[in-house]
Amino acid sequence: MAEKTKEAVAFCKQLYQDPRLDPLRGVIALDELPTLEMQSNPRYVTDDQRPALDLFKSLGEQCRNNIAKLNPRLWQIMVQVQPTPHVNLQKLYDRQITISQYNTYRQEIADKFKSALAAPPK
Repeated sequence: MAEKTKEAVAFCKQLYQDPRLDPLRGVIALDELPTLEMQSNPRYVTDDQRPALDLFKSLGEQCRNNIAKLNPRLWQIMVQVQPTPHVNLQKLYDRQITISQYNTYRQEIADKFKSALAAPPK
């Protein structure tokens, strides 16, 4: 199963290398943990960044679907930790939350995911 997990992670990392995401690099966490700078950015997304957010959502769905296929156990944990993965992305897009708030949410999800992975299977 570890090999399938590596394959899924590599697939996702490759997706997020898409140059159309460049307006978001260093602004929001794509395939990495958000930096303190990202978590401190009080701005809202710009009109120029919105197409990249649309793409990020689509690529995220592809990533999650691939994980579901390759590693059902990991998929279960992901759904448990983040049952509605695009809610805050939509709020970011609609300028209901700031870049900082979105990145802080991403950090919280990452922390919950790590905890869930460390817990014994149910």
